Amino acid sequence: TRQSLVSISFVTVLFILFSKEVKSRIVMILLVGLASASIVIIFQDMFLELIELSKKEASADKPNIRLIAMNYFLNDFMANDLAYIFGNGQDSMNSPFGLKVNALKTIGLYQSDIGIIGDYSKFGALFIIAQLSIMGRIIFGKLPKEIAYFRFFFISRVLVLFTGSSMMGSASNIAFVMIALYMIDYYKEKERDAHEKTEVASFGS
Repeated sequence: TRQSLVSISFVTVLFILFSKEVKSRIVMILLVGLASASIVIIFQDMFLELIELSKKEASADKPNIRLIAMNYFLNDFMANDLAYIFGNGQDSMNSPFGLKVNALKTIGLYQSDIGIIGDYSKFGALFIIAQLSIMGRIIFGKLPKEIAYFRFFFISRVLVLFTGSSMMGSASNIAFVMIALYMIDYYKEKERDAHEKTEVASFGS
């Protein structure tokens, strides 16, 4: 909850600041301030509870469970050297491997809690390279203006890359990414067609 609120709030501010629709910096600052104040007022009790929870976790003597999970899944969990390249595979309760993964959850070791490292332990380095490549091309590449906001959503996922559920670690997430990639291709094709028609029209005139 905390990381989702922070990441989405951050990219919302980015979107407003870089939006071409709002040209006045004063208006942008006012919008950001108004949005921030509204969020604080609406979710004041929730924020106070989250801050209190963070203080309790910070003052606790026990080590961070995510750091323990990262260390375990990067080292002890790997079956052999090939697992670092191809991963250990998706777990299922119908196999001994799946029962082992489920047993780890009872002591607080979740692959879904450590983001891209959890994916790495499942699917290996090749999957991670592909995932980072797709995210990088969407964030830093040129997007059609109709779907330029996609960039900000992917930035929000980068912010929780090591602490949240992965962008492509589940079937539902992969389906969303595939739809996003399809829309990017669709709008880019529309732009190419429009550009070609303009060139033909200018050549004919």
